[in-house]
Amino acid sequence: MLKLVINSAIVTHFFFFVHAVCFSQDDQDMSGRYVPPQRRVASGGSRKDASSFQRETFSALKRTFTGLANRVSFDNVQNVAVEVFRENVVRGRGLFCDALLRTQQFNPEVTQVFAALVAIVNRKIPRVGLLMLKRLVVGWRQRYRRRDWNGVRNVNIFVGHLYCMNVCSEGIVLAIIDEHLKDLSCTDHDVDLAIAEIDVVFRVMMER
Repeated sequence: MLKLVINSAIVTHFFFFVHAVCFSQDDQDMSGRYVPPQRRVASGGSRKDASSFQRETFSALKRTFTGLANRVSFDNVQNVAVEVFRENVVRGRGLFCDALLRTQQFNPEVTQVFAALVAIVNRKIPRVGLLMLKRLVVGWRQRYRRRDWNGVRNVNIFVGHLYCMNVCSEGIVLAIIDEHLKDLSCTDHDVDLAIAEIDVVFRVMMER
């Protein structure tokens, strides 16, 4: 009888040992029950799989928005806007804004096209335009602090075209001009940048 009890205890411990070795936490659900691999795949996999899938999704979304930013022009801006709406632009609005801002810094000639694209998207998703303006303001402060005058000029032009496209009010434009000319310590760069900003918005501002 004693031998039977000992053998039963050994079998029980052996069973738990095999279960611990063969079935990891990734093979279990929240209650600790074993989940077959097929069911794990069908239910979305483990937390690691979900995290990896999210990173891959965001990487693909970043590449898509970068490609659209490089391809957009006056001729196809409406078609590109349709492609933007096909993507998860609500969740990836930060990636969308970053793609436009990076491309615009290297190619300022497309600023007006980018502003038109943002205006189209902003009509359906106002959070995109708001986020773009926030990042432009932050970028302006950083570049102005570093005295990166070319970068400041690009931001000023972008904000000016967004105003012309009814994405922002004149308050942001006037605040930028005021920052350049607010005291006697302004430099020649400040004056030139303020004039460039006025050139972009003057006609539209007079018509409103």
